[in-house]
Amino acid sequence: MASSMAEEDPTGSTATGNVKGWYGRKGRAVALLALLNDDGAYLDWAVSWAKALAALEIPEDDTSLRSRLQRMATVYDWLYDRMSAEDRAAIRTGLVAYVEALRDWGYIQDPGYIGGHERWGYAVFAMGLIALHGDYDEADELLQQCRGHIAEGFYPAQAWIADDGGYHMGWAYSASYTNFDLPYLVWTVGTNDVLLDDWIAETGDWYLYGMRGDDLFPQAGDAFSIGLSLGSINSIYAAGIGKRGQARWFIEEKLEPTSNPLLQLLVWDDAVESVAPTELPKGRLFQNAGLVVARDGWDGGTTHFTFKSGAFFSTNHHHRDENTFTLHYQTPLAIDSGYYDQYGTSHWRNYFTRTIAHNGIVVFDPSQSMTLYGDEVSNDGGQLFNSEPRTLADIAPGGSASLDGIVRYENREELTYAWGDATKAYDPARVTLAQREVAFLRATTATHPVTVLFDRVTSSSAALQKRFVLHTVEQPTTTGPLMAAEHGAGRLTSLTLYPTDAQLSLVGGVGQEFWVDGQNYPLDPNGAEGDPADKGIVPGGWRLEVTPGQASTEDYFLHVLFVDDAGATAVPADEAVLLEHSGSLGVQVAGWVVVFPRSSGGASAVDYQLQIGGTYQHLVAGFTPGQTVTASVGGTSQGNVVVGDGGCAVFEVTAGAGEAIGVH
Repeated sequence: MASSMAEEDPTGSTATGNVKGWYGRKGRAVALLALLNDDGAYLDWAVSWAKALAALEIPEDDTSLRSRLQRMATVYDWLYDRMSAEDRAAIRTGLVAYVEALRDWGYIQDPGYIGGHERWGYAVFAMGLIALHGDYDEADELLQQCRGHIAEGFYPAQAWIADDGGYHMGWAYSASYTNFDLPYLVWTVGTNDVLLDDWIAETGDWYLYGMRGDDLFPQAGDAFSIGLSLGSINSIYAAGIGKRGQARWFIEEKLEPTSNPLLQLLVWDDAVESVAPTELPKGRLFQNAGLVVARDGWDGGTTHFTFKSGAFFSTNHHHRDENTFTLHYQTPLAIDSGYYDQYGTSHWRNYFTRTIAHNGIVVFDPSQSMTLYGDEVSNDGGQLFNSEPRTLADIAPGGSASLDGIVRYENREELTYAWGDATKAYDPARVTLAQREVAFLRATTATHPVTVLFDRVTSSSAALQKRFVLHTVEQPTTTGPLMAAEHGAGRLTSLTLYPTDAQLSLVGGVGQEFWVDGQNYPLDPNGAEGDPADKGIVPGGWRLEVTPGQASTEDYFLHVLFVDDAGATAVPADEAVLLEHSGSLGVQVAGWVVVFPRSSGGASAVDYQLQIGGTYQHLVAGFTPGQTVTASVGGTSQGNVVVGDGGCAVFEVTAGAGEAIGVH
């Protein structure tokens, strides 16, 4: 890396143009080599590079400003004693000018702690001031300002969101905003004032569990990439500081072992042994980030399911995607559609960030006007953009941006279950209830895991049409209640069991790939993020919409999802059987009986009947976690069942068709 960069002209456009990413890291590597050895060529190159950056006109955009300041500060701090007084003065002049320019930005004067640029701004602001300490009269006062905002603002908010390792922005921007080199490592190394904490090690699991069978992450949030290298910095910390053997396995087996060599040099611990993740639980909850990941293995044949139901609202790189899911087997099958062509494009504002682009529920009011940053955007019937939260108090329970998120979660060897409540993500004048329960069944009589989805949706008016939305890559086929879509080596089949009068329709194809309320919002051909195919991202182009046959304020949706190899025998419509009771809805499928109470508050007792008699595993949801219930068949007790952490009673009984089953 460093040797190839040193061959570039340090004052040329390649070396000084875009120093945020690859060329900036390569330039830093040259500076590190100059620090570690006596090679004068590296020293001369790094100093010339920093002087060239210092001489550039201060840019109007904060990304370029921050990036140049970061690179100059690194060279000035590391090579201070190796450069001439004249060179120090030239770089110092630029550093001071950039620090003072950044100081005048609004997010330095009055930062919010949840979004993105403020965090990066303060991290780089601190780097510049640390480098200038002793050479700039205002450095002490401004460093105390940095310390206050980092330790009392940014840090507590991030520690709460990522308490168990997750982050609300998906895998791409989460890498940018949870990695430990900025600002925590910089501050700790620069001041000996330790801010690093255990949650950063937990983020290694965010990337481990996010890894699909094709060694990519799901597209989630503003995904500028889905490559596994996104997780390198967090995994290095998790392995070196957190002593996580699985994180070392991830680095050595899934990444280049030399990923981020500077960080490995600082924190690597050879005593930590590589441990494959095969013994880890196959389900994981990231509570405050609002994500559940369920899988059935860790190899290329893994079925990988994600369920998103966030604990809070925010706008920055955070989509309107509460109570939505993705599903991958062999290839992406149920996808987050669209593409991060560039922040703020028409596609981004009107489609990509919106609920309609995700596998969720929309409730359409044709008279509604929706806005983002004060500008009118498409009416997709989905969740709203609200004011950006600024502090931990805003997003924590009871805060102005708080959502209910994942209210129940349970993981067992044979299944992963979750219950999300996204009601507060919609406006109450239109939607008064939006709950989704999911059951990912691993141990089934089917070849692959089976996923059951149950939605409770209540609108303020029966005239507001509710739609269950499911996105695929290729054009699906529909036959009665079945939808099937192949993509590459995989196939997704969706079976709509409820409403029994549901109407299935397809939207998509040329000119309607990203269709919202009568208009298509295609990718911007000039978008800065380039071609999605170059990143392994599939934007999709088709979706299934399921609507109730009869208008009602209160509706339920019950779906079963099957994954198979492309070309496998088609899933028949009777592969899953509806169980309908006045107080519950359920399904018999693949050796399981899965039952949900109709009530949005759960139930103290659930009754149902089988359509096909036999011995089945039963999952009955909605009870109080930890309570003891009794399962009965035909009025005869079959024994007591201790309800799990997520409110699920799981047991095996034998019953005949039509025979009453009660869980009380």
